[in-house]
Amino acid sequence: MLKRIAIMVLALALTTGFAWAKPEINDLNVVNVTPVKATVFFRTAVPCIAKVIYHAEDKVNYLAKEDTAGLMHAVEVKGLEEATEYFYKIKLVDEKGGVLGELEADEYSFITAKHSIAMPSNIYGKISGGGKVAILASVRSANSHKESMGLMAVPDAKGMWTVNLGDLKGADGKAMAAKKGDVVSITAITAKGAVKSLEALVTCLPLPV
Repeated sequence: MLKRIAIMVLALALTTGFAWAKPEINDLNVVNVTPVKATVFFRTAVPCIAKVIYHAEDKVNYLAKEDTAGLMHAVEVKGLEEATEYFYKIKLVDEKGGVLGELEADEYSFITAKHSIAMPSNIYGKISGGGKVAILASVRSANSHKESMGLMAVPDAKGMWTVNLGDLKGADGKAMAAKKGDVVSITAITAKGAVKSLEALVTCLPLPV
């Protein structure tokens, strides 16, 4: 009898541990930040649907979510106010709506951009090999050494992608124009986590369109 109880307790402990285990996410970034919207990008090891619950200081929660399950997630949150800090948590569910896990921490936050006018400065490239890929680009200032918030693009059917560095924003939400001497970092990430990165020095402005 005692042995049976011990086995039942062990089974319960294992089940409870699995249910409360935090799911693993990778490459979490808030990208393409504007005064009124932003995109929460990340990858998961198993296919799931991502939900982002977000709020400002008023603590009123809003929801943005994907329609289909996948390994690579880019959830766009809209209806934001400019120059405002937003806090968010991520909830992962399966295709039937079953909760796989929830991630919440004070450091999950971002600041929306201020309205500004910037000159377009496009960079572009081509990805070969097929499969789902996300292109992340950021700039590191040669003077302050500060890193911009990321910009993300998804290649088209031919593998071509374009990122407008005129949309760059700093972590404080202010416009951050690329200047001569700055370093542009470009990273290609596949759904399964394969990464290829390169850096290039800004030598002329405006950049070729």
